[in-house]
Amino acid sequence: MDNRTALIILNLIPGLGPVGIQNLIDKLGEPRAVLEMSENGLRKASGLRRSVLKNIICWEKIVDIEQELALIKEKGIKIITILDDEYPFYLKNIHSPPAVLYIKSNSPVEFIPSIAIVGTRKASPYGEKITKELSMELSLRGFIIVSGMARGIDSIAHKAALDAGGKTIAVLGCGVGIVYPKENVELAEQIQKQGAIISEFGMGTSPSRENFPRRNRIISGLSLGVIVTEASARSGSLITTRFALEQGREVFSVPGKINAQNSEGVNGLIKHGAKLVQNVEDVLTELQPTMYTNKITRKKTRENAPLKPANLSPEEKKIYDTLSDEPVHIDKIMDKTQFSIGALSQILLTLELKKIIKQVPGKMFIRI
Repeated sequence: MDNRTALIILNLIPGLGPVGIQNLIDKLGEPRAVLEMSENGLRKASGLRRSVLKNIICWEKIVDIEQELALIKEKGIKIITILDDEYPFYLKNIHSPPAVLYIKSNSPVEFIPSIAIVGTRKASPYGEKITKELSMELSLRGFIIVSGMARGIDSIAHKAALDAGGKTIAVLGCGVGIVYPKENVELAEQIQKQGAIISEFGMGTSPSRENFPRRNRIISGLSLGVIVTEASARSGSLITTRFALEQGREVFSVPGKINAQNSEGVNGLIKHGAKLVQNVEDVLTELQPTMYTNKITRKKTRENAPLKPANLSPEEKKIYDTLSDEPVHIDKIMDKTQFSIGALSQILLTLELKKIIKQVPGKMFIRI
């Protein structure tokens, strides 16, 4: 058994979850070692509940891996595991990244730059109008629209992105082979053509209440920020904003009528510090990070000291430091940083989005 198959099995074991899987891999070195370990060894290494340990030891009675792999092949599903270089960069850095992503798409999937648009299942004409406008305008600016393909705001956001000729990602709370709600069959087919349908749940997993918070953390985890266009005080979309805040993402909210039930959630978000959105420029302005730590007075010397970008991750800084005013080929950057091509491409795109580097012809990059 290879580690890829072992991860799919572990992901299907009841009660284990992504955090439990990661802890076991950290302690035992690789996924297949978890399935090969004795119950006594697992107990000492993991500290998991007895019921979960039993599920791991008896996984062959619980998980029909042959059927799962057959369905994956039959439906043309792509699997990305957390061990793969192409795993989405932003999602990998949240607290509990999915161990496995099931991806249904007719073309190679892009994840950056993504922004989530979520909201109520019972959209008003106002909410529908604003959602369409923001989704279409952000799509035209090159953003990938992420949502949950639920009724209402989610579906409107997906459709608007598609109408604009953009890309959109639907994250499901069930298996990717199941369309939920059922009336979205045609929408799901279109998303598959122009974007991707994604889930961390096994092929046969039915939609259930406890799955949707897990789905919501992926929606925010894939995105640079989350926009709530219309929501009541009890809207499930507010769960997505809580995950977004925990993950360090921007939270945006469109204001609504003060006496409308569908505005209680969005107005409450603004009251508690969410960025108020009146047009797409409000979103774009906030997504441009503060690029410089301080205002630096340039002195008239032979060479002005370059301004230092702030808020870079260690990986971003490592790549930025390899660049200069002279173009550097992507192969040379890869040699110097030792990043895989998948990881390198994602980080380069992030730096381009931050407008501190740019790509020039010939797969060359320079500092701005």
